[in-house]
Amino acid sequence: MTFLQCPQCQSTRIKTKNTAKKAGGTLGALAGAASGAAGALRGASLGLAVGTLAGPAGSLFGTIAGATLGALFGAAFGCEIGAAVGEVVDRNILDNCCCSDCGHTFSEKRP
Repeated sequence: MTFLQCPQCQSTRIKTKNTAKKAGGTLGALAGAASGAAGALRGASLGLAVGTLAGPAGSLFGTIAGATLGALFGAAFGCEIGAAVGEVVDRNILDNCCCSDCGHTFSEKRP
């Protein structure tokens, strides 16, 4: 197990900011929810046609359930992908680490 150490004061009291990971997760969830809901709504015409076999209530509830589940699954998938990309950005591009003792910010260097 490796411990992060401040390059300025050698303290091991290091916090990670995870700015890109949080932003990527949020944006990914929003994009995933929108695309999931849009895909579900595009398929609603097929659901409407099949749902009419169960009557008008079946087609209505089928359309609503499909759109809701599509948005939820899309949001979960988008959040996971966005957070993973954000973590890579945090680790390699941004100064993600902050020393609690001296306030110095630095990038995490991994072998």
